[in-house]
Amino acid sequence: MNKRILMICYYYPPLVDVGHKRSLSFSKYFKKHGWEPFIVTVKNPDKRFCMVGKKNPPEDINVYYTYSLVNLYGILGKANALIYKLFRLINIKLKRNYLIDFFCIPDIFFGWIFHTTLYCLKLIRSHNINIIYCSCPPYSAAIIGTILKIITKKKLIIDFRDPIPSDVHVWNIPPPPTFRKKIDKIIADWFFKKCDIFLITSMELKEIYVKIYPHLKDKIYVIYNGYESCHKKNISKQKFKNKKFTIIYVGNYYFGYGNPEFFFYALSYLKEKNYINRNNFQFLYYGTDSNKIKNIAKRLDIGDIVLANSFKEYDYIVDHIRKSHFQLLRIARPMISTKLFEGIALNIPFIAPINDGEAAEIIRKYSPSSYIIKEDIQEISKAIIDAKRRYENGEIKENKVNEFLKEFSRESQALKLIKIIEDISKN
Repeated sequence: MNKRILMICYYYPPLVDVGHKRSLSFSKYFKKHGWEPFIVTVKNPDKRFCMVGKKNPPEDINVYYTYSLVNLYGILGKANALIYKLFRLINIKLKRNYLIDFFCIPDIFFGWIFHTTLYCLKLIRSHNINIIYCSCPPYSAAIIGTILKIITKKKLIIDFRDPIPSDVHVWNIPPPPTFRKKIDKIIADWFFKKCDIFLITSMELKEIYVKIYPHLKDKIYVIYNGYESCHKKNISKQKFKNKKFTIIYVGNYYFGYGNPEFFFYALSYLKEKNYINRNNFQFLYYGTDSNKIKNIAKRLDIGDIVLANSFKEYDYIVDHIRKSHFQLLRIARPMISTKLFEGIALNIPFIAPINDGEAAEIIRKYSPSSYIIKEDIQEISKAIIDAKRRYENGEIKENKVNEFLKEFSRESQALKLIKIIEDISKN
């Protein structure tokens, strides 16, 4: 069998948004296990929406760059801000950027479709590629892959790192307008019918998609995000810790999901009761929501124990994760955050105000000292007090890291995908 795979991945180094990790690991392990990946990514990413880092792609991977003909996120953001102010003058408060709903179909990256489709068609024909893989979002990648599938008759894999918002609405913001839901449904029906393999990142998401799109039942597979086991050297032992009891959170804080301020009200309560103070406790945050968290900390008078920072390179952040005692975990179900896999593999227990479900089951199995609790001020406060006491008394148990990595390393997940591809290719 021809083991050449075209990977259409908007998020790929030098982009450092979390979405690049899955595509990067797949390409590395495809290469390691006898496949030749051809990566097509964006030459001119929308820097108002994406983060560009300093790391280059792996030298032994074929990487090609195509242009987005237009990047509208910044322009439409400014236009929406003006419209928002105008509507406020007549006491109408807009809750969405409806300009994006109207003009960005299937998403704000639609400008990448034209050049990328033509370039990928050339690659498929010149290199005799017979598998097409699309990493979504952006869902524009699925449009590209579906067009290529129709033209070339090659096998098509669509990988959803995140679900389409119209299909799975988890945020505390208004859902897309009705007309946009209908458009998204038509587009999704189209590429789901054409694809040969549809990948999703959790069993809970699989159940939702099979219910919405019954015809997916025989071609939908769960490939978890997992953890890069080559970073195993980063695994923390309990003696390498900060002097202050430290809880850390990295990445998107999901301000649109649940009640994000419960945790900070718990810190305020504990500080007021003198259970914690700036000399014995700190909460560290690294991510794009740092300004929001600083504002909350200032309002609740906990700025001395809450240290919010902008997002940093992974190697910098992972050192701070290792030195922390616990990791706060927030999850926007039915997705499973990459933070869960990283926390278990780095041997950091969780304080997790999440509901029972797939994520909670994974934590209970592999992280025996973690706390799975409700989004409740008193429960969070009790968990922090008890976690601090147990650490000081040497009662924190190690995560079951080796057992976890056998199942959830990125290489093991890539091997599962390779097996799925090889089985499908036989038909």
